[in-house]
Amino acid sequence: MSAGSRPRVLTIAGTDPTGGAGVAADLKTFAAHGAYGMAVVTALVAQNTRGVRSVYDPPVQVLAAQLDAVSDDVTIDAVKIGLVGSAAYARAIGAWLDRVRPPHVVLDPVLGASAAGRPLLGRGERADDALAALRDLAARADVVTPNLAELAALAGVPVPASVTAMVETARTLAADLDTRVLVTGGHLGGRRSPDTLVAPSGAVVTVDGERVETAHTHGTGCALSSALAALRPVRPSWESALRDAKTWLAGALRDGGRLDVGRGPGPVDHLHGIPVRQRGTQPAHLLVLGGRSGVGKSSVAFALHDLLSAEGVRHAVVEGDALDLAWPVPWQHRVAERNLADVWRRYRELGHDRLVYTNTVSVLEANALAAAVGPGTRVTAVLLTSDDATARERLARRERGASLAAHVERSDAASRRLDAEAPSGVHRVVTDGRDVDDVAREVRDLWLGDRTPSAPTPAPDRRPA
Repeated sequence: MSAGSRPRVLTIAGTDPTGGAGVAADLKTFAAHGAYGMAVVTALVAQNTRGVRSVYDPPVQVLAAQLDAVSDDVTIDAVKIGLVGSAAYARAIGAWLDRVRPPHVVLDPVLGASAAGRPLLGRGERADDALAALRDLAARADVVTPNLAELAALAGVPVPASVTAMVETARTLAADLDTRVLVTGGHLGGRRSPDTLVAPSGAVVTVDGERVETAHTHGTGCALSSALAALRPVRPSWESALRDAKTWLAGALRDGGRLDVGRGPGPVDHLHGIPVRQRGTQPAHLLVLGGRSGVGKSSVAFALHDLLSAEGVRHAVVEGDALDLAWPVPWQHRVAERNLADVWRRYRELGHDRLVYTNTVSVLEANALAAAVGPGTRVTAVLLTSDDATARERLARRERGASLAAHVERSDAASRRLDAEAPSGVHRVVTDGRDVDDVAREVRDLWLGDRTPSAPTPAPDRRPA
């Protein structure tokens, strides 16, 4: 069959009636990453955010029939496997994988329910038999994603108590299974939360990240493994898929508490990048990104776009300098604002509610820009700054001769004006000596964390004639 417009990704897992884990969470994760989701149910689980109450395992023939129904009809681009439940189920899934050969397989080796510590693997059978069958299934996967307890159980060792012990245990397991092992550091203490991808050769890639302090972690393992499966068909490597999945998961963890789901440890917000209200009705949130020529507005905007896209945050970027680039200069006719209103209306129809707008003096015109975007628009104003030497060095990379001299003169003048007239509510972000991605991350944190209802109080509008 030909390639579809979206990755077709199958989850093989149990249920969670509250939607925080299992197939419900996997399908939401697939959708958040633009994939078409399908589901085969391994177990009917009566659980909520406070724990598992009961589990019903359908006959293994029902599992096999579901798997065949999908693969007999649909091309599968990736598979995520979650709760297996028994040795018989593991063998049935393994036989199906051997026959169908999906190109990308991720196994989240669920052993128990984190909310209550209840075992979910090997109920009613010898635990050793079930674990051995799960290891055989893991050897058929491209990536296995255990937490620390699951890593220890699969490797037959005590739970690692340090990052070093975690990596060495993952190396041993990866070599034994001849597959990649992604072990997450979420259960380790400390301010960082490193995830480590270990190849069968022993090669290690560590993707670091700041720990998100939250009690709402129900289904975190499901979310990460599902994101990997959804992303791998459209990413060049498992490493690149992991980096994007980890960035997305951090946003899902940050916003989980706002869902207000359950009285125990709540779920992450799988759809944190999608507007909450009906499309087009959520108030817009405008980021105006200003600064002198040579400060890097466009570069930061493009880097910010990459960050937001990886997190699934719906947004648009408009470079304001192109909205009224004409001669004679038409600023007195407010052409830029009128063009912005026309462009934004089309994005709004598609459900966008966040807009990045770059222009040298945009932080001085926040109210006019907000009015163009629409009633109720929230504004975050960020002024990028640099010293004269840095700006001139950057301008010299793209300008020459008289053009360079003119740009430097205008840049210096704009810097003095912005420094004197920028309102007190404008965030100033220094760019000297910093990588553009680092600056973009700071801007992202300012914007996504901003709850201010309106634009900063503007200075009088005094555009140069």
